[in-house]
Amino acid sequence: ANYTHRRVVLEEDANGEIAERFNSNENGLIRPGGGLILYRDVGKTLRLGIGLEYNEWVQEANYSIEVPFEAVTEEFLATTGTSEFSFDGSISSSLGDNEYLANSDEIFFNIGFETLSPAPDPLAIDISTRQTISYLTIPITLEYVIDAYPWRFSAGGGIALNQILNTRLETTITPDTVGIQIAEGDPITGTYFAFQAGIAAEYMLSERVSFRVNPVYRGWMTPIFENEEFRTLPFGVAIRGGIVYRIGK
Repeated sequence: ANYTHRRVVLEEDANGEIAERFNSNENGLIRPGGGLILYRDVGKTLRLGIGLEYNEWVQEANYSIEVPFEAVTEEFLATTGTSEFSFDGSISSSLGDNEYLANSDEIFFNIGFETLSPAPDPLAIDISTRQTISYLTIPITLEYVIDAYPWRFSAGGGIALNQILNTRLETTITPDTVGIQIAEGDPITGTYFAFQAGIAAEYMLSERVSFRVNPVYRGWMTPIFENEEFRTLPFGVAIRGGIVYRIGK
């Protein structure tokens, strides 16, 4: 099970609104994964491990945008005798930029807004996003092992390579009557490095089989997104649990 949070590193010219917005409302969810790790004893007290894991990182965030009266374009359609109103813009987040646009014959503000003076209040829109990032992790660890039969305790750390497989974005818009569409930004791709450290407790069920629980802290060392305002470095906690089988004792 993995819990991951986006750690946003602000650049010097970023303003306070960005810091407040992205550090307060982008949180990860726990999502189970699976994998296999091979260990080999190195001497009497050290153990080297390498593995392959499949993980999904689910991130939810809420964004509020305001569309001013002046930003809405009206076009009269002679064929239908109605007016079409449109506006567009972009939402900057710690995973990139997403464009939004709206084309509708509905009146977004109130009846007769195009003739009002002064202009009405901006149109307030709330956008909830849910992004799922699937990736493979190759963890390489070195552990210090203490045997206290039937228990076995270890502590150590190492690095992990995270290979992004795909990303999926879901959005919910309130109010849902304004005909807004969200265009996904560039997908996240590539391989990213992370450091990891943790402890483990192993209970021997037999001479070859044991049950292991291993909480691990992971911090990504390379940003998954960066621009002139901020960089995104995820961090999180993974709790591994599973069966250990000893080969060739």
